[in-house]
Order: sequence, then structure tokens, then C-alpha cells
Amino acid sequence: MMMKTELIRIYDPAEDAEGVLRAGDILAHGGLVAIPTETVYGLAANAYDEAAVKAVYAAKGRPSDNPMIVHIAELSALPELVTAIPENAKILAEAFWPGPLTMVLPRSSKIPLTTTGGLETVAIRMPSHPVARAVIRAAGVPLAAPSANRSGSPSPTTFRHCVDDLWGLVDAIVESDDCTVGVESTVVSFLPDGTPQILRPGAITPEEIQRRCGCVSVAEAVLHMLPQDAAAPSPGMKYKHYAPAATLTLLCGSREDYAARVNEYYETLQRAGEEDGFYAMCFDEDVSLLEAPTISYGVAYNYPSQAQNLFDVLRQLDQILTKPSKKSGVVVRVQTFGEFEVFVNNKPLVWERKKARELMAYLVDKRGASATTAEIALALWDDDSKIRSVQTIISSLRKTLRKAGVTDVLVKSRNRTAVDVSKICCDLYEFIDGNVAAVNAYRGEYMSNYSWAEFTNGHLYHQTFHRFEDS
Repeated sequence: MMMKTELIRIYDPAEDAEGVLRAGDILAHGGLVAIPTETVYGLAANAYDEAAVKAVYAAKGRPSDNPMIVHIAELSALPELVTAIPENAKILAEAFWPGPLTMVLPRSSKIPLTTTGGLETVAIRMPSHPVARAVIRAAGVPLAAPSANRSGSPSPTTFRHCVDDLWGLVDAIVESDDCTVGVESTVVSFLPDGTPQILRPGAITPEEIQRRCGCVSVAEAVLHMLPQDAAAPSPGMKYKHYAPAATLTLLCGSREDYAARVNEYYETLQRAGEEDGFYAMCFDEDVSLLEAPTISYGVAYNYPSQAQNLFDVLRQLDQILTKPSKKSGVVVRVQTFGEFEVFVNNKPLVWERKKARELMAYLVDKRGASATTAEIALALWDDDSKIRSVQTIISSLRKTLRKAGVTDVLVKSRNRTAVDVSKICCDLYEFIDGNVAAVNAYRGEYMSNYSWAEFTNGHLYHQTFHRFEDS
């Protein structure tokens, strides 16, 4: 059975004071609450409580070495969370707090390493959203709050996105107004000479920081992928971020060039009878120029509006483009409780390679989120350098599925692979949806043949425990 998730309505902290107190009480007692900020919705937990923070990692499917941002409501809370505050940090706090700026500073002993992803630094920001600040005050503790989505998918900017991603996985979701900024906070650290260094681009631009501090640096990892064995000092630097499940292609050029290229490509698809499932993202003004189906994310040159709409549009495209295929008569059933098995039309799948079976299990566990070849190598071999081995295993998995008549379950985009969850029946997904048969089928074992599955199993056991506790 799903964890009992409560929907708490808070639009105005003063008028909805009871909801504020309820959310704060859940957080103070180790629970998880999705709360709005001006940037995106965050999945909040007591930053001091290691068990609560671990539950956030489990609910999101987030790698444990991906640091979390700690949220505070008042500047006066900062000194006890860090051991040093550079002069430029004070200048930026004065200029941009409360607001969409996160600063990475040396952590104090009050912040556990679980919250920082094992780092001796802590990322801290003060949100400007009145509901977020009211809930932090009500909780009485700083809140660790990464984006309230499954790890890797587009960030949530409405409470409905949180319901889609996290219902049954968290204690409560706050219903409130949509996020106004729509993209994540800018993250900065400070070089030994005090120069601010951008670790993750966001709502606050480099130019704005430079105007206050006289200088600004941009970390190499912003422009180039961080090595898999390197520690990520900021969220968004190492692992996939903001990615939709649908295949997305970016075109560079003028709006006229974009329209011409899209129309040409769409015409090619039409001639081949393959135009179904193709959409073009565009500005409002460009809809009439495009022959293909379109979805707009705002008015041209209105960048704040585009930022606010972007993640919502990506999610809309996922909903449109990941519907089950009407052409396939093949039924794929996945068993995760006990040992992992795949059945095609009620017959067990015969695996060409053991690692191909494990790869399928790993992708099922990610519940539609894609994995890079490096992530897969780390999970299957504990060695992220085995890229060639991963490619071999992906090919083997595709071959095995094709032999069984399954051609639409795997989703491949460049170096990322995922399963299309709409194309399979799975006891794990049914458990999360509250299906009684799936709930009763769980006996404390989940993909027992794979050690990496213990994390999810712990979360399932936690949900089951709560179910019996509540009954």
C-alpha cells in the first residue's frame, strides 16, 4: 500500500495558519513534505535528521552523493550552520536573500554529512516564497529540500507535478500557487581569494553577481561534464537533471531557421508515415509558422515567463508522448517482489546475458527515469569506466526483447537509457498506486538477487510498516 500522503492547503500563511503548523509538525517529527518555493517545489526534511534526509534520497531515487540545499527562513540562522562567511557571501546575501541564490560554505558540525552528500561544505539558501519561509519557521529547523520530483525528471513547478511524482511516497504535499521563477536557484561557492564561482546556473545571472562583487568565475563543470569519480559540490553538476522521458532534440539558430528545419523534418516524417508523436516546442508567435503539432512555452523575449513555463511544458510533452502504444498486442509483466523476473504474454523471458537481466531490473527500479552509461556501469560493476561493457549489455537487452516481440519498452537517447513505464505491468508500480493485490504480494523482499535494490526495499518496508501502524 502507498504511504498515506496528506494534501495541505496553504495559499496565504496567515489565513492558512493551521496548514502551516501541520506541515511544520510533520517536518519536526521526521516526515517529508513537498513545499513551494519561488523557484521550484522542494521535498523538505529536517536537515539535522539523518533518517529523514535518507528518506528524501529514497523517495526521489536520488544518488546519496548528490548534496542537498539547506533552506533557512532568517539570515540569523546562518552562523550556526557554517564555520566561515566570506565578505562576498555577506554582500550577495544582502543583495539576493531572500531569493533564488544558493551559497556553498564550510559546514558546521550541526549539519550531518548525509545532508551534504559527504562534503565538508553545505549549500544554503533563503527562499523568498512566503509559504516556504512560514513552514521553515513552523518546523523550527533548517530544511533540506531538493526538487520534489523523481531524480532526473523535470523539476516540479506546481503541486500537481508533486502529486504525479510523489503521491504515496511522502507524508504530505502542500497545495499552493505555482512557482513564479520556474527554474532552480543559482549556486555559487567562493574561491580562496573570495571570488564567487558559479557552480550551477539559475535565476540569478553572472552579470548580477559581478555587479555586486566586481568579479565572478564559472566552474569548469558548468560547461563540461564532471567526471563520475569526482565529488559534486552542488546539485545539478554530476547527475542528470531536468530531463524529460520523451526524446528531446535541441536546434540552434534563428526562429526562421527553426521553423524551416522543423517543417522540412516533419514533411519527411509524413512521407514515411512516421509523424505520429512528433511535437515542436515554440513561442506563441511562431505557432502559425509551423506545420507540425506545437506546444508553446511563452511569448518571445519574455524570459521570466518562459522560465516559469518550461518545466511544465516538458511534463506536458511527456504525458502526450508516453501514452501506451495501440499497435502492440504484447503484454509485458515485470515481477520485482522476491527475485526479478520478466514475463512476455505470461511466458518468462529467456535472457542472453545475466547482466542484461540486471540492467532491465535497474531500469525498472528507476521508474522511467533514464540512466547514463556511467550510472549503469557503476550500478552493475561498481566501475563507471566500463562504458563499452554497458553498450554491449544494452545491445544484448534489446536483442532479447526483440526476440520476444517487445520493441517499445526501452527508450534510448544518446548515452541515456530508460524503460517506458506505460508499456509494462509491474508489481512495484501497482504497489505505489495502492493496488491491493500488489500490496499483499509484498513480503519484505524486492529484487533480492541485486544488492543495489536494498535502498528501494527499505522504502517499501517503511511504507508497509506505516500501513500496519495506521490500521
